[in-house]
Amino acid sequence: MKKRFGLWIVLAMMAALIGGCGEPAETADTGEGETSPSSETTSQESEVSETEPVSVPDGEPAGDQPVGDFWSIPDDQPLDTLMEDYPDVDFQLIPSLRPEDAGGFETVGQWRDYWASLSPDDPRLDHFITMTPEEKELQLEHENPLLAAVGDRVEGTVEKGKKPAAFTLTGVQSDGYVTYLDMEYSGPEEQEFNLTQDRSSSSPNSSHGAYGSSGFYELQPDTTYEYMFYASLPYSQLARQADAPFAFDIDISLTDYQVERRSAVFPRADNTKEGLAPLSAQVSPLSFAVTFAMMDMPTPTDVSEMQPVKLLDGSEVVYTLDGTKDENFWYTLMPVSMTYVPVVEETATIAGEYDWRPVATLLVCGQEEEREIFPDFDQIDAIEFEGIVYPMQ
Repeated sequence: MKKRFGLWIVLAMMAALIGGCGEPAETADTGEGETSPSSETTSQESEVSETEPVSVPDGEPAGDQPVGDFWSIPDDQPLDTLMEDYPDVDFQLIPSLRPEDAGGFETVGQWRDYWASLSPDDPRLDHFITMTPEEKELQLEHENPLLAAVGDRVEGTVEKGKKPAAFTLTGVQSDGYVTYLDMEYSGPEEQEFNLTQDRSSSSPNSSHGAYGSSGFYELQPDTTYEYMFYASLPYSQLARQADAPFAFDIDISLTDYQVERRSAVFPRADNTKEGLAPLSAQVSPLSFAVTFAMMDMPTPTDVSEMQPVKLLDGSEVVYTLDGTKDENFWYTLMPVSMTYVPVVEETATIAGEYDWRPVATLLVCGQEEEREIFPDFDQIDAIEFEGIVYPMQ
């Protein structure tokens, strides 16, 4: 007998804004019952793409300055009257970096010059877009029994009656965005099982961890349960803690359990044109994910607000991801946060390489009993995003 439960992970990064220049940027809150992925899905198609060449287009040259009201403010604008003189500007789009003594700056231009002068290696530019999954791993200490690899078994007692119980990790499958755990339970019948929120730690400008739903589930003896976890950015470690029927930890390095996957090749984002700028994309048998930045436009709240994303085999469209309902596919559109986005160097606003923009991820994965929803992922050689085709590798 096998049962499955879905648990959420949405990686969130806190944006600290310049002191006195507005409220902190909003982060994704995925407490149980507050945000739920739609049950919409992809439709499989066979048609000729309107954009035939499978290559990164040169496109139009970048403009002279980044889009957004803030970048039209004159350099000589005094900082002490900035909010008074420009009350309609969204100050969440102002980069959070500033020197320890901000009192040395009097104008907007001086702030901009400071951001531009930073080194790309500055530790304050530590963020999820450029970090590898391995760099995001947490160093944790465990006081409880630990599940860390397939075959591990943890034992404890159920408080009511002090009866013995145990969990055995029988399977792990992951592509970095979606992870499935198979755990066999043995013990008294009808016990409640609770997985708490993720373990986390902090870096200078981001919160390394996740917010997930926690809940109680009825467990039957000698039954294998499937638990699904997903994230808005790739990760290579799954760290959670169970409180019931007895306390134990889950801390798994996913490297040895990752399935094959392909990724898209994107140029640096053009921050001089309004729109959605793709930053990274990955397809595997388990899921498809594309992360993108908003250039002077609101974050989409639903897939229908975006142009359909297409996965191509040569000139043939094999999947169209447009929110069409299907019983085996599951869409979720997750805000990541404000972060440092690699952009064209001519108009980089930070360290000659980055701009400060909101980022979100569209993730498509299986539901019900479907794990491998893209069995032909290795034949997908391009992605069409917002009408432009990019190759995969």
